[in-house]
Parts: sequence; structure tokens; C-alpha cells
Amino acid sequence: MMKSRTYLSLLAVMTGGVASAADEIAVWNQTMIAATLTAPATAAPLTMRVAAIVHAAVFDAVNGIDRKYTPIFVPPAAAPGASKAAAAVQAAYA
Repeated sequence: MMKSRTYLSLLAVMTGGVASAADEIAVWNQTMIAATLTAPATAAPLTMRVAAIVHAAVFDAVNGIDRKYTPIFVPPAAAPGASKAAAAVQAAYA
């Protein structure tokens, strides 16, 4: 139940008409910070590790569409016309 509610919240935040790849990543960053402040307490080192992994995934997903920067782990392979918001949400969720 919690996962689907979180996923729907992320989807609602991320599909709000954000204009650029930098905005997609910034919106996800704000969402993740809010989640870490409302979730049960987690040790800071673990939170930072998870945040770094999630941000790398979100960056590569959005960059796979824009193809402006050197990828971190995943080479760009998005289909033409792919949604940056949907890519960011799916990368963060998975």
C-alpha cells in the first residue's frame, strides 16, 4: 500500500509540466528530501548512500532522453519523444 501511494505521489509531482531536464532532477531532489524528513528515522550514512544511488539513476534516465552529458552508469537509449518526467519517476521508483 505504501509503495503504490508513494509512486502515485511521485507521479503527481513529476508530471506537473516541468520544462527542462535540470528541473526534472531538481523536483525529484525536493521530493526525496521531503520523503526522508517524513519517513521513519534512518541513519544518515544509509540515507546518503540511497540518495546517491537514486540520483544517479534519475540523472541517467533523464539524460538518456536529452543526451547532453556523459552518462554515469547507463548509456542513453530512450525512444524519441520519451517523457523526462516519466523516466525520472520510474528510475526513482525502481
